[in-house]
Amino acid sequence: MADAATVSGNEAGFTSLSRKQIEIHIARYASFDASFLVHERLITSERYGETLHPYRLEYSMEYFKLSRRFSDFSIGLYFDHICYNIIDEPEDTDAYQLRWYGIGVQVFSNGMGPGKKGKFHANDDAVFRWLLFPQFLFATSVPLYTEQFKYDCRARGVLRLDLCYFLGMVPYLEAEFEALVDDAVRIDRTFETGVYTTHNTVTFSLFAGYQYHYDALLYRGSSDDEFILGMRAEASIGYADSRVPMPIEVNAEFPSIRFSGGYGKRIGSAYLGYLTQIGADLDAVRIDNLAVVLSADTAHHSKAKGNALFPRYVLLSWGGGIEYFLSERFFAGLKYERAVRCDGNTYRGYDERYHLLGMSFATRGLRRGEIDYADAGRRDGFAPQFEYRLFAGWVCRSEGIEYDMENSAMLRWDAFRHGLMVCYAAVDGAYYYGDEKNYCWGTEGGIRLRFNVALELYWRYERMTDFDRFNGTSERSAMIGFRVQR
Repeated sequence: MADAATVSGNEAGFTSLSRKQIEIHIARYASFDASFLVHERLITSERYGETLHPYRLEYSMEYFKLSRRFSDFSIGLYFDHICYNIIDEPEDTDAYQLRWYGIGVQVFSNGMGPGKKGKFHANDDAVFRWLLFPQFLFATSVPLYTEQFKYDCRARGVLRLDLCYFLGMVPYLEAEFEALVDDAVRIDRTFETGVYTTHNTVTFSLFAGYQYHYDALLYRGSSDDEFILGMRAEASIGYADSRVPMPIEVNAEFPSIRFSGGYGKRIGSAYLGYLTQIGADLDAVRIDNLAVVLSADTAHHSKAKGNALFPRYVLLSWGGGIEYFLSERFFAGLKYERAVRCDGNTYRGYDERYHLLGMSFATRGLRRGEIDYADAGRRDGFAPQFEYRLFAGWVCRSEGIEYDMENSAMLRWDAFRHGLMVCYAAVDGAYYYGDEKNYCWGTEGGIRLRFNVALELYWRYERMTDFDRFNGTSERSAMIGFRVQR
């Protein structure tokens, strides 16, 4: 799920919010499900002469949830984590940073969760009929550990009512509350109304709402409210039975959503500690061999020392492009990207941003979400498969950087396959050219497991640059971690 909304009428100065949510079902046995969820929320404010300057990056995660399915609902036990990350603040922001680790119980209906909104009436042939389908989620958790925001309990509830079905559209009402409990009870609430329609596997929504929340800026701080207006895209993707080989036409339908995410720990770095990545592509339109793609990505680089969870810097990017499929295996693309690099708790007083326009040529297996494309028809054994990508880009507008061009390449060798496992090795590099010059490279190896999503377990050694500023410090270090994509 991904959405974006404008914000107005609040005293904190927030101007917009955008969200990305990924829920991965890890395993299923009889009526039991195991899942993992990441919810990212970015809030912008009017600062430093910019209306939509990133202010706070929030993560809400269910590290692990084990749930029991019944006919209309499920009950689950979960471990959750919440963290706030303040962006581009010149003073110490520790008092603004929420860290929560907890355990809780959740009950939810079958129509809740990313991509499940149109599950029951996406292919309805009627022109009009009443629905009045209520969907719900209720959860409560207690902390195992908290930092700065010392809540004793957290409770959350969501209730959505699908009103009717009319010409493929479903208007709905939704109410959400979150109770934060310490020596008092403070209840945040959101009211939303909108209309959604499902095309192929993707549900699109237009919505408006009102939010009221406590501790808007810091713990025991002022309350605030706001009006929101936005749009949302969500989809349920994957295969019901991971034992069935994926078809060769992976993600051939349009519109569709593809995602990727990952988490890694750096080894031997004096500057950076952990890397968290999350991104999504929307294949919005396809006309013959042309596809129109919209993209959004976040890369969160934490500090090596001190509290390693706090960001050293965050790279945010949005963009899109056109891809032309030369064949089922090869495609060429024209890409536009707007990227902003923001400081964590050490704002240096200037911005780093750029607009990039470039062209690429690649094999289908290096397209996000289609990493297993070439392996779909392969037999087990040593049958080398090469995937590669070439990219040349022009930095058409920038601030705080001195690069004019970016050239990059990647080569991946899927060397061996056995059942759901693929062993691979990869090399990649990039060269930046302009008033300043620099380069980076990396080597990587690991295994990839094919379930409903592709899971990579990897080890990587790389040369990175631009830690403290663009064209700044460079360093070689290793990384171990995992990635998922579909």
